[in-house]
Amino acid sequence: MYALVVFILTFITAISYMIDRQVTTASANVSGGAQVYVKSSAANPINIADLSRTPGIRMIAPLSQVEASFSLRGSADEHYWPLTAFDESLIRMHPPKLEDRGRYVSDRVAWTAVLSDPDLIIADPMFLQTGGPPGFNVRIGDRLTVKDPISGASHEVTVAALSTSDGLIANGMLYGWDSAHLLFGERLVASRSYLTLAPGTNADAFASRLQTQFIGNGTEAFSIAALTDEAFAMTHQIFQLFQGYLAMGLLVGIAGIAVVMVRAVRERRRQIGTLRALGFPAKSVGRSFAIEAGYVALQGTVIGVALALLTLYTIVARSDAMGDLSFAVPYTELGILLLGTMAASLLATVAPALSATRIRPAVALRTTN
Repeated sequence: MYALVVFILTFITAISYMIDRQVTTASANVSGGAQVYVKSSAANPINIADLSRTPGIRMIAPLSQVEASFSLRGSADEHYWPLTAFDESLIRMHPPKLEDRGRYVSDRVAWTAVLSDPDLIIADPMFLQTGGPPGFNVRIGDRLTVKDPISGASHEVTVAALSTSDGLIANGMLYGWDSAHLLFGERLVASRSYLTLAPGTNADAFASRLQTQFIGNGTEAFSIAALTDEAFAMTHQIFQLFQGYLAMGLLVGIAGIAVVMVRAVRERRRQIGTLRALGFPAKSVGRSFAIEAGYVALQGTVIGVALALLTLYTIVARSDAMGDLSFAVPYTELGILLLGTMAASLLATVAPALSATRIRPAVALRTTN
């Protein structure tokens, strides 16, 4: 019972720890060189010149997002998906990491190629994952037709690279500013921006101040790290819920060991009496019960932890079942789990052990069972 509960608890704890570690990496991949993401009303966007005069901002990379229509080569069906236009300032700032840059030697080269060539686009890896053709996955080299659903202007593009999933920012497809302007014209408004802040500036506090400063523009500003945390929050909370239920199961196991020890004392009354009659002190008898309980708890805990880590290593490091998740061991959490389980198990045996030490040899030897 110990091994089973500890196995599952270790499994959940380790996965949760790996996901938490991935948040930092995901934030760096999504943000590139930026710390804050800001968006405002497309009808009344923040003036870039006014934004640049805000204390604490080092660089601004303006973006414009429109709802575009996409059709796959050989298919007449149209699918609507966000398209975000970027300019050279995003590349100077250090653009977000690409999930797959295809034939290009670096991410910067890929971004520069897409910016300068209207026939290239960076695709959202989640493109048409909901509502698209069954089993469809966008790949480098795919040909797509981008269309302005209002004017009807269209252009065929090739997927040059795949961006990193950006969660709550939802840039969608990424296209060069000049190329997008040819398609969407005046609809292209710089209502979004990535911001690089001066060293020592708190991104969360700065985003809050920026919202207040440009409230008339319908501004929403976010620390990119906070957005990434929020995107992972639901998964983390689910794992915490599982951990809570499993911890209750572990408490049941610890209570079970106490019950077993109580029964052991009752069933071994004659043996305890014999030992006491032979001269064994009461402390030695009580200590033997504590050692027995500790051995059972230690054995179950070690088996559960070892098997859980071995299983996780096989799933995470030796297969693609968990995607880009990197195997890591939460030593602190597992140490607390191991020590806490042992301490609670020994504590649960205190009453039975004390009961064993109080057994009088003469009375115990007279019992028939």
